[in-house]
Amino acid sequence: MDRQRNASYQEIESLFRIKQFSRVRDCVTGFEGMAGARYLYPNGCIRLEVLPPVDKDGKWVDGKVFDDADLDILEAPQDTTIAPEKLKSGGPDVRTPVRR
Repeated sequence: MDRQRNASYQEIESLFRIKQFSRVRDCVTGFEGMAGARYLYPNGCIRLEVLPPVDKDGKWVDGKVFDDADLDILEAPQDTTIAPEKLKSGGPDVRTPVRR
């Protein structure tokens, strides 16, 4: 039996035309907001959840899900990558011995 190999993060990310946190507009309904969750279905369908800004009262409004092909990119997200040398693991520098 052939085993399917696991795809790397870069391979999966390359499937999506729209990056998360992009400002987008649906060309059919005119609904506008920020691209949130991205869904990749086994049949190749790509859908994105679009989250609108908060309303006048400061309450969250529910997002809606649209096909990738129906969305126009209004503004790409800023590059927020962090250089690998600046990342810290958060763990101790030296392993603490465990008494058994």
